[in-house]
Amino acid sequence: MEWRANRRDGKSACPNVVYFNTSNEASRTGPQAITEVSQFLMQILPDRKMRIRSQPVASGDAVAIEWEFTATKKSDGETSPSNSNISYFGVSFFRVVNGKIIYASDYYNHNTMQKQLQQ
Repeated sequence: MEWRANRRDGKSACPNVVYFNTSNEASRTGPQAITEVSQFLMQILPDRKMRIRSQPVASGDAVAIEWEFTATKKSDGETSPSNSNISYFGVSFFRVVNGKIIYASDYYNHNTMQKQLQQ
């Protein structure tokens, strides 16, 4: 199952949504905290895809999704002499109240992603 997170406008999140990402030092607040990650990745990895690896798990107002991220890092001729594939796994957790995301978090091995980006 392929998941395309095309909702970059933040409208599915409440105005004071809390977002935690393992590559950040602390939680951040506001829809822009979530959307800026997608916008950054779109710039450096325009062909990125996230594939859901198993059925989402829901309990009460919480949902967990295991995913695989894949993309192709294009050669820039200088720091990246050749194209390379990027792939890593992670999990996202969401809390939803009244149809709006009030908490979101992404857990993955940031070092794995960084190593692949630097190749």
